Amino acid sequence: MRDGRVALTTGYRPGRRRALLGGDFYDAVELDDGTLHLIIGDVSGHGPDEAALGACLRIAWRTLTLARRPQRETLALLQQMLEHERHAPDMFATLCVVVAAPDRASGELFLAGHPPPVLIDGQGLRLLDVEHVSPPLGFVDPGRWTPNPITLDGDWALLLYTDGLIEGRVGAGSERLGTDRLIDLLARHGTTAAAYLTTPGSLLDELVEEVEGLNGGELTDDLAMVLVTSRVAG
Repeated sequence: MRDGRVALTTGYRPGRRRALLGGDFYDAVELDDGTLHLIIGDVSGHGPDEAALGACLRIAWRTLTLARRPQRETLALLQQMLEHERHAPDMFATLCVVVAAPDRASGELFLAGHPPPVLIDGQGLRLLDVEHVSPPLGFVDPGRWTPNPITLDGDWALLLYTDGLIEGRVGAGSERLGTDRLIDLLARHGTTAAAYLTTPGSLLDELVEEVEGLNGGELTDDLAMVLVTSRVAG
């Protein structure tokens, strides 16, 4: 990452921990003009075929982004690629793509059947309010990929994650963690960006431990996380 104001911290854990491969993936690309592109995705299912498809989607996204293709066009091409590369007609993938402007004060969010990120900035800690959500890749082609504008206030942190983080159980019943409880867990670590700028790696580890504690043991689904932080001054 060339921009000294920005730091990326990632975490990945296959479901059941004994599994070696999963379909979750993530990547980041910073272009020469300073624009920062982030992606996190989740291929349905578990195993080598899903992992291979996730790798194909990640590499294709990185290549198209480095080629400076608009994200609308890139997502449309990923939709076509998944349809050609999947080994079963019911395979699909959810995606979250964030584009942060060079001034790090604004951006765009694209969602394809994926949970929205959590933003911590000068306005506090909150789930991003999303108006436009497309179906996952592999379902109906939306034809048009519509971005959601993002405003970033001062120092900020943005947590992207796959649904393995929020689909763990709470207690012995069937109740799931969900995004509301995720916000509550994060709020314990602080509601200002300063808390997320200092030790982001340990914060992600503690978050997973807390989620597993509520689940009563290891999570069964793969999970991936990307925490990107930005300071006003480098």
